[in-house]
Order: sequence, then C-alpha cells, then structure tokens
Amino acid sequence: MIALSSCIGDDIIDDRVPERLTIIDGIDTLGIGDTHQLMYQYTNNVGQVSGANVFWESSDIDIATIDDTGLLTGINKGNVSITISTTSQDFEENIEDVIHIVIDEETVEPDPLGGRSGTLKTTSSYVLIGAFQLHETEEDKLSLNFAEDFKTSDALPGLYVYLSNNPNSVDNAYEVGPAKTFVGAHSYDISSDIDLEQFSHVVMYCKPFNVKVGDGAFE
Repeated sequence: MIALSSCIGDDIIDDRVPERLTIIDGIDTLGIGDTHQLMYQYTNNVGQVSGANVFWESSDIDIATIDDTGLLTGINKGNVSITISTTSQDFEENIEDVIHIVIDEETVEPDPLGGRSGTLKTTSSYVLIGAFQLHETEEDKLSLNFAEDFKTSDALPGLYVYLSNNPNSVDNAYEVGPAKTFVGAHSYDISSDIDLEQFSHVVMYCKPFNVKVGDGAFE
C-alpha cells in the first residue's frame, strides 16, 4: 500500500502550455521548377491539435514562392526562409515557425529514416533520466527508443509512457504503453497512424493515480 500510494503526494500542475505552430513534411533541397507540399500542425493552450488560420510567406519570391495552401515552388538557385504564422487564441501575440530551404538544380528528398531525439528529466521526487529517439523504420512505422542511460525508480506503480503536445497532461496524448524496464536501453513500436512530427514531448505518468513523473522535449 505504501508503494501504491507513493505517487499521490505530488502537487496538481496547471495543464496550460504555450500554443505551438510547427511546419511538418519539410524538405532540405528543392529543385528549380519542382514543387513540394508543406503541412503544419497547430496545438492550442492545452496541447490539443486543432485547425488555425495561417499565413505562409517566402523570404524571397525570386528564389521560391509559396501559396496559401503551403505549396512550395522552386524558382531560382539560392537559400530561402519559409515562415508560417497565426495569431494566438487571445489575439495578443503572433505565433510562427520558420524553416530554411536550398533551391538547387535537383530536389533532394529527406532521409526517410530520420528521427527526433531528446532527454528525459524528472519533475517529481523520483529518479528519471535518459536520452530517447523517435525514428521511422523501414516498415514505415515509428519506433521510440530509450538509450542505455535510461533509469527510473522501480518503486513506481503503473508507470506508463506517452507522446504528448502538453508535458503537463496526458489528455489528447498517445499512450505508448507501460514501462518495459526501469534501467537500460529498450524500445517501443508506435502505431503507423502516428506521424514523426505529431508530438512535442515524451511524458511518463504514474497511470493509476494520473500523476506525472517526468518528461522530455524533442529537440
């Protein structure tokens, strides 16, 4: 009973987070005359994915243009910045994301097995450390890998791993599953319905009591 109740003592956390606008399906090099469809993801102040009224802009339309849907077209050789922006829910600030693209003779497709990484940190009285990476597999699925330096307390009951856009909540999060181990390298298969850029954090929760243990942001 002591172990089962040990998670309950943590303080209640405000689940509000900064709104976030992210360009996804980006590209490093686009050929002259080629097109590439950029997409975006907007998450509101509780980390929920929703639509937004966005504005796309190219830093130099002589190098590349972009239309209202995010369709990018290469015009001439050079480097260009593409910005997407929207207004916050309270209309008090501008939210944006920027990517940098090279326009050259030929399009260079992004690495299909590219990944995103980060480092866990504890937000509770329990140990939680370790690097992690989310990457695409050759089967067009995702794998979440924790490195050899992963470590957390084996006294935690019902420890679960989540992918979330709100590090303070698992509402609207993707439940990866129960922790497989408390020490060392391990991995989890992720549903093919989940995109590489869809979530901003790995979050670990004591599920029976809905208490957060720690998190890590994707870099």
